[in-house]
Amino acid sequence: MINIYDPNILKEPITCLNLTIKPASELIQKKMLSLYDFQPNCPFELDIQYKDCITCNSNFNIQTKFTQGMPSSYLNMTIKHKNKPQYSYYIDLSKNVDEDDLAKGFQQIREDLRFK
Repeated sequence: MINIYDPNILKEPITCLNLTIKPASELIQKKMLSLYDFQPNCPFELDIQYKDCITCNSNFNIQTKFTQGMPSSYLNMTIKHKNKPQYSYYIDLSKNVDEDDLAKGFQQIREDLRFK
């Protein structure tokens, strides 16, 4: 799912990004640093949030759990400018977040936005 919070993000090129990861993850940080040269003082931030091993204990979802399966993790990658969301990429996953999920998400961001 893609959300564009500020349409101006589509007009101006992104010249730099800094990186935050919540919760901290060496694996995610290493992969992201291999994909882009992040700058710590940049006003544009790529905020990565994820959660693995999610279980739903609600009885209301029993049929969905057995027929379709429930997501067990998610990945949210948000571009912020001065701490205000501009754009986000979100995906539910049936497995833990891995390097391929990060690469696909960042590739989608690069396709949607203009990078210098």
